Amino acid sequence: MKCRFEIRDGVLVALDDTGIVVHRRPPVATRIVQVLHLAEHLIVREDYFHFPEGKSNLYCVDADLNLVWSAQLPGPSDIYANPVTQTAAGLVCAARSARMPGQTVHVAGGAGAMIAEGGAAVFGAHQPAELDAYQHHLGIAWARCDPAASTDRQDCARIP
Repeated sequence: MKCRFEIRDGVLVALDDTGIVVHRRPPVATRIVQVLHLAEHLIVREDYFHFPEGKSNLYCVDADLNLVWSAQLPGPSDIYANPVTQTAAGLVCAARSARMPGQTVHVAGGAGAMIAEGGAAVFGAHQPAELDAYQHHLGIAWARCDPAASTDRQDCARIP
C-alpha cells in the first residue's frame, strides 16, 4: 500500500489513499517539526527546544515508521537545530553547539553517521555595528551656574 506522510500535532502519521491514518509515530521527546522523504526512508527532525541532552533529535524511519537510525551528534551537548536539506554529499543541517553556534554538519543519509563538521553558517554580509544610528554629539554642558549670566566663567564647572 502506498502511503503519504504528514505531521499532525507534532506526530508523524502515514495516510492511505482515502486519508485514513494507518500508522502513527509519536516523537521521541518533543514534537516532530520536519519530515524529509528519501527514497524508501523518511528523515525526521524533532524540535530541539527542551530535547534531552545527549540524544539525537534527527533520525530515520522506514515506510512503516520504524526507527532505522539516529544521527550521530557532533558533540555530547549538541543538537540539530535547523531544517535538514539533502545534497549530493548527503544530509546537511546546522547544529546548535556550545562550541560553535550555527555550525553545519554533514550526515550520511544511509547510516546517520556524521561525515564532517563545517564552519558556522553565514547567511549574508554583516554591516558594522552602530550603537545608536540617531546619536548626535552634544555640546558642552555647564553645571552649577548660568554661563550667560555669569561674568566669571571660572566659577562654572564644565562637563565635557
